[in-house]
Amino acid sequence: MIKTWSVEHFKSIYEETELEISPLTIFTGANSSGKSTILQSILLTAQTIQNSISSKSIILNGHIIKLGTFDDILSNHSIIDDTQHISIGFDLNIDTSDDWNRFLFSDSLMVEDIKNSLVSSKFSFYKNEDNEITNLHPDLESSEVHIEFTSSDKEDNKPKYNLSINKSNLSVDQRKKDYKIRDTEIDEQLLKYEVKTNFDVEDTPFFPYTEGKGKEKIKLAGSKMHHFLPLGLGVVYNETYQTAKSLIDLFINSERTYYSRHRRRVALDSLESGSNIEFINIIMEEIKDFNSTLFQSNLSGIQKKVVAGNYEELLNEFTLRKFRKYIMSLTRNQRTDLESRFKQQEANLLSVLTRDKADVYQLDSTSLPDPIEAGVAYVRNFFSKNVKYLGPLRDDPKPVYPHSGATDSMDVGFRGEHTAAVLEIHKGTEVSYLSPEDLEKGGDISPKKNSLIQAVLEWLRYMGIVTNVKTVDKGKLGHELKVSTNNNDNYHDLTNVGVGVSQVLPILVLSLLADKGSTLIFEQPELHLHPRVQTRLADFFVSMIQLNKQCIVESHSEYMVNRLRYRSVVSEDSFISDNVMMYFVEKEDGKSIYNPVKINRYGVIEDWPKGFFDENEENSAAILRAAMQKRRKERGKIND
Repeated sequence: MIKTWSVEHFKSIYEETELEISPLTIFTGANSSGKSTILQSILLTAQTIQNSISSKSIILNGHIIKLGTFDDILSNHSIIDDTQHISIGFDLNIDTSDDWNRFLFSDSLMVEDIKNSLVSSKFSFYKNEDNEITNLHPDLESSEVHIEFTSSDKEDNKPKYNLSINKSNLSVDQRKKDYKIRDTEIDEQLLKYEVKTNFDVEDTPFFPYTEGKGKEKIKLAGSKMHHFLPLGLGVVYNETYQTAKSLIDLFINSERTYYSRHRRRVALDSLESGSNIEFINIIMEEIKDFNSTLFQSNLSGIQKKVVAGNYEELLNEFTLRKFRKYIMSLTRNQRTDLESRFKQQEANLLSVLTRDKADVYQLDSTSLPDPIEAGVAYVRNFFSKNVKYLGPLRDDPKPVYPHSGATDSMDVGFRGEHTAAVLEIHKGTEVSYLSPEDLEKGGDISPKKNSLIQAVLEWLRYMGIVTNVKTVDKGKLGHELKVSTNNNDNYHDLTNVGVGVSQVLPILVLSLLADKGSTLIFEQPELHLHPRVQTRLADFFVSMIQLNKQCIVESHSEYMVNRLRYRSVVSEDSFISDNVMMYFVEKEDGKSIYNPVKINRYGVIEDWPKGFFDENEENSAAILRAAMQKRRKERGKIND
């Protein structure tokens, strides 16, 4: 889930603003103060990653939100100050109790029992004044991925991997010239960005190039991008040197299999071209000496016969296939001994293969280093699958809800328009939830497991909205959704009951079906709801964060806030104060200011901001003052 979120130069946020995002985070404040700005930046990030056109760095107008042009969302103060970029950054806590996450990071980082993991990313984008199309499809200016973790065997050590990408100030042609790249048919995107790391890429597991020094050293030249995230690295290498090393490694490291297919083919072509007779002679001399020693040892009759036969074939004609056949007839220890002989000849072999050959530099693409690859994969998966959004407005109630055509059977839609279909399909799906009855009792609460429909009913009854819900598949017409408002069997479609059902039901269905570790975003969930329902909706959000589902809510509801204060008071621990954060948003000189508001364990809001839900108290005080003045006047008239 999201740990922190930062935004700069986006809409009403001018200066870089980093906010702590708690399991339950509520944004409140006056209209047009910038409450939804943070939410929109999260949704912009999610819709970009979910978009199938990966060549576009940022998707301003997509399936979730439509933001217009870059000029529309650039902070007005940025325009005045001539700052022409927007930045978004975030820290994600990794749930290492999840099997997929644990496998992804333990395997990639080659550690066991990984914990306390954090993936961070920050990217900035801009409009190129020389290209008006970038007003709709901004260019990526920079991107950064950072990962850090601890494990049980490295409690005091927190390894950190950082990959920074910046758009180069040099043209692609100039960078090709600087790197002495001769090939004209290259992926130019690899040279569009410059890359820096805080670690040696050559030291990461399975890096498919051999480490060199000086002119042979691998150079990180750039990165291929998937939206604003790196997809792979561009490396410049000395092909003469790397081809020679690849060929030598076919003999020194016979089990190494992770070379790029192109480089392996070049090495094999070099071997089979007949131009490396001296190289083959050195290899064969070592095999002859090894074979002589081997046959003086206690070989079994069967192995001696097989090895001798394969050796004779190799003497008659040296090919890689026959060499492999010979190698495979040896035991592992015997292969190790032979390869150590080749290793001693490595410098000699390298000299033979590179002698009188010009240095040729090539640009190639390779996968990301494993730690960064794991971090990028987590970010993609999180924003693709684990960020759920429900807007403030609901689809109009209908007798029958048409088929949605959605590919995700758990997608209720941004207006809740698919709720009937989702509930019909998944009404028997088992979900974990906290019973509102248990929540009222307090104390230690254990999650219950029941069908989705039963969990939904428990919460709807607790909120006092309806007593029963049923869905019916109407074939090509769609899905029928009916509710009962009392304990009899009279069911009504949603056109004949209040809008409370259509407002709350999508919230319940979306949240209960969401995976643990998801981030659920709600805009004004209290719309059209009775104060009692608003109050108990706060209880539902508390139950979600106890199930490790993050809720980010934009709200004007003081009933929800007061309920959270009450929950903090009756709680036997500091769960509410530790896991709930509110931000009171106000504008100063056109800039959004986010004032953190915390509820302590006694239900008290410390440092109560001016304007933070004080209208009710001010109105109550005004009523009392007016009543007292009125009473004095009436008494004065009587006395007269």
